Amino acid sequence: MKYSFLFPVYNAESLLNNTYRQIKTFADTLDQDYEIIFWDDGSRDESVKKLAEISKLSKSVFFGRNDRNRGLGFTLRKLFDKAQGEIVIYCDCDLPFGIEGIEKLIAKIPLADIVVASRYQSIGPEVSWIRQRCSRMYYFLMKCLFAITVKDIGSGTVAFRSDVLKGLNLSRDGFDIHTEIFVKASDRKFQVMEVAAQSFSQKYSTFKILKHGPKVILSTLKFWLDNNKKEVTV
Repeated sequence: MKYSFLFPVYNAESLLNNTYRQIKTFADTLDQDYEIIFWDDGSRDESVKKLAEISKLSKSVFFGRNDRNRGLGFTLRKLFDKAQGEIVIYCDCDLPFGIEGIEKLIAKIPLADIVVASRYQSIGPEVSWIRQRCSRMYYFLMKCLFAITVKDIGSGTVAFRSDVLKGLNLSRDGFDIHTEIFVKASDRKFQVMEVAAQSFSQKYSTFKILKHGPKVILSTLKFWLDNNKKEVTV
């Protein structure tokens, strides 16, 4: 199988039909075998019911669910474990860069191990002022702690070669899985490419700055400390 399109889901009932239609229409144009996998993270709305309906529309569509809300990292790791494609594309279920962003990843993945759709390259991001500032501050923290230069760490639209993804051995359960991906990719000398992509207004977002931001900072610092302990031990 050539492509796996993966979508973590949380309280996204209103988005799912549109996301399915867009990604299915696009995938059919690729003339390659593909799968579309949705994974629900303990939604409180009718997302699971909607996913059950969508999964009956095509043999290429699958879904699963966590027993309770377990976090983005846990959900992504479930999706990554299930993926069978040579090229694995993870995307937030509101399609923040549209199908055009996914097309750009597919065009560039032959040239790199991981390709990231980026709001912060040459195309202005359509996100709030506060979110831009917080993202920039987190970028500088990552650069200081890990020498990571990926600008759009929380892009939400990323393509991987499957062998590279398996080599990352991911373990984080929360939003800090983004940090883990790029730190481990750097440690293993994988080539990461950012491509400029136009983002669209995000009315839907599972990441809340005040609720999740401090937790991500703390977990990132803990990850840095754990990494340093491993290097000292080695």
